[in-house]
Amino acid sequence: MNPHVRLRTAALCTALLASAPSWAVEIETLTSPGGIEFLHAPIPGADRASVQVVWSSDWARTEAAVGAPYVGADLVVQGGAGELDAAGTQQAFEDLGVEGAVFVTADVVHGVLNAPAGDLEAAVALGADALVRPALDERWFARIRDGFEANIEEGNSTTDALAGRTLRRLVHGDTGLERFLSTADPDLASALTLDEVRRWHAETFTRSGMIVAIAGGVDADGAGEIVDTLLGELPAGESPPAAPDAEADFSARTVLLHAPEADQGIVALAGRLPPTSDGGELEDIVIAGALGGGEGSRLFEALRTELRAAYAPEAIIDPQTRAVRALVLYAAVDAGKVGAARDAMLEAYAELVSDGPGASAVGVVADQLRQGFEQTFEDPVALAQTALANALDGFAPERLTTIFDDIDALSAA
Repeated sequence: MNPHVRLRTAALCTALLASAPSWAVEIETLTSPGGIEFLHAPIPGADRASVQVVWSSDWARTEAAVGAPYVGADLVVQGGAGELDAAGTQQAFEDLGVEGAVFVTADVVHGVLNAPAGDLEAAVALGADALVRPALDERWFARIRDGFEANIEEGNSTTDALAGRTLRRLVHGDTGLERFLSTADPDLASALTLDEVRRWHAETFTRSGMIVAIAGGVDADGAGEIVDTLLGELPAGESPPAAPDAEADFSARTVLLHAPEADQGIVALAGRLPPTSDGGELEDIVIAGALGGGEGSRLFEALRTELRAAYAPEAIIDPQTRAVRALVLYAAVDAGKVGAARDAMLEAYAELVSDGPGASAVGVVADQLRQGFEQTFEDPVALAQTALANALDGFAPERLTTIFDDIDALSAA
């Protein structure tokens, strides 16, 4: 992938485009003996496997405690499970060479379990304890909550974070979603209770509204048994929440924040992109690369070469939710050149709109996309994540076999 086209995402949102040539990957929808539907993506010869699950969640859009998913995600993995305390659980994962994690976004909770293929059965037994029988220990809860609060306080200290929070407030207003995305108030952590985390856990980890993928060195029969072991004891749960609407306010406004203690200025311009479920992600990446993909990009030429105001301007694809994505033009600039930098960024964008990215820019990004996707299809973790993202966008698994054809079809037009 183009290292200069930064996809700032949490969890799934970093792999919305992955796919593969028909000769490199085969992904099919199967059903486990216990009746759980899952996506299976075998990688012949792979010595590791990845089991990943996403659970739909509307927690960010309610009046529930914003911090519960962030603290709960770490507590489920780190705080002990089954008959093992926290230290015992972590040691067991380490002894098996297992990587386990839970991540949260505004739309889903994403669980990941990566392990050597030969030890996958033991690994998923540990994972099942973490999902179904977590200790949710009071002392570990306090420890993780305090760390979450410290991260919030540290994040509040930068002008970069202030600019990001301002953009989110302009787009989403004073809403639960904005508070979830920004996590700017330390009270989100300090006021959190273990009971709220327990409620989040009970409402989230059910068999309703989940999508499952397993990739790597495991055959179809083995994959079905693994899925049942990991998820078969989860409660049925209620129907998943309805897909959230896409309301967001991207009307044109300019806000100037005065931070006299800052030694540099920040310019951040944002506009809306369509959701990935509409397609067109490849074109988005090409455009972001042409605008802010390092030396030679339009923002680099405008702000570094000509204005001498910034060293590393970027064009960032920022998926705030699955329905609301933004293209953010961002630069840290000399404090005295904030206004000039803003004008130069707008002019560079206008020129790209009128002239297009250019054939050479398309070719460069297309080559990087090919290389990135080839690596994805050899990596169980990336492949499972890709299959889930494709499913979340409502596409059939067959879509993942044509990406190289799609890349070859890219053009400046």
